[in-house]
Amino acid sequence: MRDDDLKNFIMTEEQLKNEDQSIFESKNFQYYRDNILELFKNTPYKVKFNIIKKIDKTLLSRINHRTGTKKLHTLDYWHKLPSRKKDLTKFEEMMLILRFAKCKFALDDFTKEEAKKKFKNKFRVID
Repeated sequence: MRDDDLKNFIMTEEQLKNEDQSIFESKNFQYYRDNILELFKNTPYKVKFNIIKKIDKTLLSRINHRTGTKKLHTLDYWHKLPSRKKDLTKFEEMMLILRFAKCKFALDDFTKEEAKKKFKNKFRVID
């Protein structure tokens, strides 16, 4: 390998900085909210509400697990997931990504259960 080829192969510091920024671009809350709304587009409101409520409750309980002290209440607890924030921290963004993934899995489970119910009702054995 010649020196010119090696210089083209190795990135400069500026290129590395630009590369790191392109890997994970920070997004606002609205982006993640729109993804979840798009996911639940064809589901009834009651189902959507119950799934999101259940997932938020489990996520918050896992985030707050061992956060404070037993004898004294501290303010480190999360009471709700971030909303209406323009600038999210990476931890908050990861929680919103995890929330979206859990919503996707829960919706898949719900659709499988609904398909089983419809199948059983359609092909009911008559005695």
